[in-house]
Amino acid sequence: MLTSRNTHGKSLLDYDENYNEGLRSFKYSHFITKSEILEERIPNSQIKLISFLFPRGSNLYVFSYQSDQRTRYTVIDPGDLRYTPKIEGLLESKQINISDIENIILTHHHADHCGLTKLLADKSNARIIIPESFRELIENGYFGWEKSFKKHFDPTELKDKNIDYRSEMYKMTLGGLDFPVLAEVTMDTSNTLIVLGCPESSYMHSRDQQFVLYSINNNFTQGKNKIIRAGDDFLFSGDLWLMESPFYKPDIKLQLNFIMRRFAGIIRHRKNSFNAREQDTEAKEALKRAFSLIKVKPGHGKEFIGSRILPNSIMSKREMQDFSMNPFLQNVGDTSVNKIADTNYVVGHCYKVFKNELIHWKELGHSDSEIVYFLVRIFMEQAGGKSNIKRDRQERKEFLIRLLGILGKDSVKYIKLQGIGKQTLDYIQHIGRGYYENH
Repeated sequence: MLTSRNTHGKSLLDYDENYNEGLRSFKYSHFITKSEILEERIPNSQIKLISFLFPRGSNLYVFSYQSDQRTRYTVIDPGDLRYTPKIEGLLESKQINISDIENIILTHHHADHCGLTKLLADKSNARIIIPESFRELIENGYFGWEKSFKKHFDPTELKDKNIDYRSEMYKMTLGGLDFPVLAEVTMDTSNTLIVLGCPESSYMHSRDQQFVLYSINNNFTQGKNKIIRAGDDFLFSGDLWLMESPFYKPDIKLQLNFIMRRFAGIIRHRKNSFNAREQDTEAKEALKRAFSLIKVKPGHGKEFIGSRILPNSIMSKREMQDFSMNPFLQNVGDTSVNKIADTNYVVGHCYKVFKNELIHWKELGHSDSEIVYFLVRIFMEQAGGKSNIKRDRQERKEFLIRLLGILGKDSVKYIKLQGIGKQTLDYIQHIGRGYYENH
């Protein structure tokens, strides 16, 4: 668990031993080979987050908190019906009483995310929070190729449940894009989950896609893009922001079945057909640029750190070539064609953005050891994917090493960052490079 610490007064290279130990033992892989349960206490609160991660089906997240002198729960994506006995057993093992669930938030209508909704709602009468666009499925069921989902989740079975259809309350600007805020879910007197939908787009993973923000002490306010500290806040991204696709663990039979169902759906229901694997690219890119640091809890795969330094300064060669197309880069200065084509100019600008972001992290109160930890994690998490995605991630790693090398030799004015650059490179050399080169 990342914790927020303020270590002002420590000597420059007096790195916190907890983070040293964490980095020495740190290994990262997007792949989940067996079910995992992770528990963490939310900083500065009595709330506990329990994450149930699965190699098949979606992840299931449970917030546990005190309300009306009882332990209550809010669930994000109840999971896949095929795993009913397993999920029930896991909930029981963590002493989660299903009857005390008061909210169920569905990130979208796909069966691997919604399958256990009816079972949990039957036992708890929990409020099911979904966007208005979900109503058609509740009333009429799946159509097109998605009819095959019905054996794992039938939306019409929720008609008589406690459904809270949500429409836009106000807008929240994230990464330069306005997202509709659909709900504010209060867990206790000072902690709230913000449920957001995706703006209308021609590229929609699902028509009812939404995601969830948790910000400690309700730092997210109407119309404002609050810069936040990793370890304090989370983004539950559903399938909108993944490091790997839902089919990250190869299953040829499953993928062939998917392709055949998709093809049949196009033929039979051409007007209502859409590509269920196509993401809302604009919304996803906006989220990447929205946060200084945030812990992303995806619908599939393991947690990773989201940070705007990736799209804005740590770039692949392809992204560097598209430098002039990035509207979020600030203070570019002379953007003539010749300047943009000059690799040294682009590297220089990326380094400036990178350095300023590290300074900002320190201003937020992050210790040197935390910053080293974040940078090593960001380095390690740029792994996996197929073809061009894998190549981009490898090139980002190489570029991060280049930026850290420049940082380690920067002027005396940035001596504190010099130490961070050298320490990060040392960890990458000893645990980072060796790990990803062997995987």
